[in-house]
Amino acid sequence: MRSHTIATMIGLLLALGSRLSAGTISFTDDTFANANWQVSKLLKYGTGGSVTGTQALTGGNPGAFRDVVDIAEYNPQGRSAVLGFHERLGATYNPATAGPITSLGYTYDFRNIDTFGGGQAAAIALVQGDKIYQAQMAGTGTVSGWNSRSGLGLTVNDFQQAIVTSTITVDPNSHPDFGSTGSEIRFGFVTRNASINNRDYLRVGYDNWSFTLHTTTVQPVTLDDLLQGEQIVVGDKRFSGFANYTQSGDLDIPPSAIEVFPIIAGGETGLRFQPPTGWELNGANRVYNVGFDFLVSQIDNLPLITDSTLEITGNHVGGGEARLLEGVTDAHTLATLANKDVYINIANSGIDNLIDHQVFPGPKAAIRVSKGLVLQTRDGQLDNILVTHIDQTFSQVPEPSAFALLVIGITIAASVVRHAGRNKRAGNSPV
Repeated sequence: MRSHTIATMIGLLLALGSRLSAGTISFTDDTFANANWQVSKLLKYGTGGSVTGTQALTGGNPGAFRDVVDIAEYNPQGRSAVLGFHERLGATYNPATAGPITSLGYTYDFRNIDTFGGGQAAAIALVQGDKIYQAQMAGTGTVSGWNSRSGLGLTVNDFQQAIVTSTITVDPNSHPDFGSTGSEIRFGFVTRNASINNRDYLRVGYDNWSFTLHTTTVQPVTLDDLLQGEQIVVGDKRFSGFANYTQSGDLDIPPSAIEVFPIIAGGETGLRFQPPTGWELNGANRVYNVGFDFLVSQIDNLPLITDSTLEITGNHVGGGEARLLEGVTDAHTLATLANKDVYINIANSGIDNLIDHQVFPGPKAAIRVSKGLVLQTRDGQLDNILVTHIDQTFSQVPEPSAFALLVIGITIAASVVRHAGRNKRAGNSPV
């Protein structure tokens, strides 16, 4: 059995290229059971200190609350500081799989139990990767009774990474990733204490904690959606005009069962075509053919499409084989620009050619791509061929570092454009 994967894939499933809809998710807690909270990360400076939190059953606003004690230990050399991240277990969100976060809101109440001066420094916070990000930190002071804090419309730039320098502070240039390439986020709050030539003990209660996420929810796009007239914008390329879907042989995989994912990979943008279980044949003397075509154009209509890469990923057993042929033509002149050929175990030879990259004779503003995939097995009862997915990518202009903000802005606005004539086949759209 042979297999192949893309090792350089970065931000593979760019969710912004799928259909998007607004959503709201809330995390709240007003009881603070010990099983639901932990101080999962700690930053220290100097001799450091400790941060602890436990549930108090009475005295909250109302009922139970989280009783937090921050101790900054004595440092004969000067300053000590400690910051702890209080994590609400289960309050997690992954923007890469669930959709980007557009903004956040928060609330929490606090009551000083044993403080002086500026009190504990407290802030709403989150952890992504191994970094703590906090927003709108302020001291609790020495005011009595329960007090409330809240914020609305916070964006990624409001959250700054907590770091250790000559004390515990923030890096104003380091922010979390709320977008489609962002990893899992864990939510909670932070408390901080600092001292100079002293041991400082601060105790504060916290209640009615909440985080509200305003999100962009990802809805999968299928090949059938695209055949019905929808479009996908990925980076500086628009994919539209999907047409002429045909299939025959020993499989029946309708276009509604083929998911289409945008790709950003090592300086290229494109699409991945992937049935949930792939295209697969088992047994002797079986065959399957499928084909379709589509239009690729620059979003600015400039002649900047210079090359393309076709890649097939899968494996085989025995006499199973797969071959994917592709023709690329100029969308305006119809001149042939490239003919590509990738395969797995071609003619039962054991030879694979999994990637075909070709440079066009000259840059183009729009091209048409036609694909045809053939799978077959020979006479072995155990023969198997599986194609898990097909990738089609193009060099992005300008490079990703210069294009990053434009990618996000354009993709949010026009990730999938539904034609006014919903029932009109995309193949009839003008170039």
